[in-house]
Amino acid sequence: MRVSTTRRGVALLALAGAAVATALVTAAPASAVTHVGKQPGQLSFSTQSGGPNDQPTWTSATVCPAPFNDGGQASIIAQDGSIATLVGNVNPNVKTAPFSGNVDLPMHQYLDFGIVVPNVWFEWVVQCTDPQLNSDPEQSMWVMWTDAAGDWTSTQTAPTSGTATTTSVAASNTSPANGQQITLTATVTPTNAVGAVEFFDGSTSLGAPVPVASGTATMPFSSTVPGPHSLTAKFEPTDPNAFAESTSSPVMVTVGGGAGTAGQETVNVNIQEGVFTVTVNQTSADLGTAHDNGSGKLEATGSLGTVTVSDARTVSAPGWSVSGQMGDFSDGKGHTIDGNSLGWTPSIQTPNAANDVTAGPAVAPGTNPGLKQGSGLANAAATHGLGTSVLTAGLDLQVPTTQDAGAYQGTLTITAIDAAS
Repeated sequence: MRVSTTRRGVALLALAGAAVATALVTAAPASAVTHVGKQPGQLSFSTQSGGPNDQPTWTSATVCPAPFNDGGQASIIAQDGSIATLVGNVNPNVKTAPFSGNVDLPMHQYLDFGIVVPNVWFEWVVQCTDPQLNSDPEQSMWVMWTDAAGDWTSTQTAPTSGTATTTSVAASNTSPANGQQITLTATVTPTNAVGAVEFFDGSTSLGAPVPVASGTATMPFSSTVPGPHSLTAKFEPTDPNAFAESTSSPVMVTVGGGAGTAGQETVNVNIQEGVFTVTVNQTSADLGTAHDNGSGKLEATGSLGTVTVSDARTVSAPGWSVSGQMGDFSDGKGHTIDGNSLGWTPSIQTPNAANDVTAGPAVAPGTNPGLKQGSGLANAAATHGLGTSVLTAGLDLQVPTTQDAGAYQGTLTITAIDAAS
C-alpha cells in the first residue's frame, strides 16, 4: 500500500502505480504569464467559471507521453512551488485522449487554506508521472479566484499581467482649522490607467472610490478631530489584468484651529512575525501484502510518511491543527475498498521544545464514521505548538477475506489549519 498527501495512495496486494496530478502554479509578473506546462491550453474545466462551492471536472485534450502514462491521482502546487494538497481524483486511463479528473474540494477552500489568493492567475497543470513517481508537467490552463468568497474563472489562453502603476496624494492645505474643508488630489501614472481611487484617513476609508480621469481623482476632506491625520490614496483598477493596484505614501495633515505651526515626521519600521509551514514527506507509505489475521480479515500495516510542522509565530501564537481524510481505494478494474477500512494511530515522532502538541485520536479500521470522514492527526491549542513538531501515524488496513485480489490505491488528504481548532 501507498499513503501520501500529494501522491498519497494506499494499495493492497503488491501495489504498483504512477500518478497524473493537476497542480496550481502562480503566474509570474511579466507581460504574459509564464507557463510551466509543456502544452498550455490543452486542459479545460467542465465550466469556464463558477462559484465557491463548485467542484468542476478537468479534462485533457492530449495524452500523457510515455513513460509518464501509468495513471494515478491529482495534486495542487502552492505559491512557493511546493506541493500542498490534493485537488483531483484518480484516473488511470491517461494513454488515450481525452482523460479527466475531479476537483476534490470546493473551490473556496483553496482560498480558506491560504493556497491561493484572489485576483492572481494560477496555472493548473497536469503532472504526468511514471511508476517511480517522477513527474513531467504537461497540459495546463489558467485559473483565477475573482473574490474572497471563492468565485473563480478559467482560461486556456495565457492571460497578461497588469501594467504597474504608481499613486501619489497631495493636500491643498496641510494645516487646516478645525472643521475647515480642504481638497485631496491623487495622481495615478500611467495616466491611461482605468479604475478608481479610494482615500483613507489612517485605516478608515473616507468614502466611495472616486473614478480616475486623465490620471487624477479628487475628494474633499475636513475633520473636527484636532491633531495629525495620515491621509493616503489607493488606486483600484477596473481590470486587475490590465493595470496593477498601487497605494500612495501618506501626506500628513494637521487639524488645528489656533495660531502657531506644527510639523510631523513619519517614522517607518517593518516588523514581520515568523511564519507557519507544513512539509509532507513525499515518500509513499507502502503497506505491502495483506495477510489473513485469523479473525476473518486480511490485514496489512505500515506507517504514514512524516508531516513536519514548524510554527515561528511567537507574537500571535494562534495554535494549529492537522487532520487527514481517506478516500476509497480502487484497483483500476472496477473493484473498490471503502476508505473506512483504513485505521490509524497518530503519534508525535519528534516533539517541539515545549512538548505541548497533542496527537489525534486513534481510529480503528472499519469504524464508521472513520478516516473516510476525516480525523485529527495532531493539534496545538492557542499559545502552544511553537517550534518544530514531526508527526506520523501507524496505519492498519483490514478487509474481508472475500475481497477481490488486486493492487489497490487510494488517496489520503492531509490538511493543515494555521489556527487552533
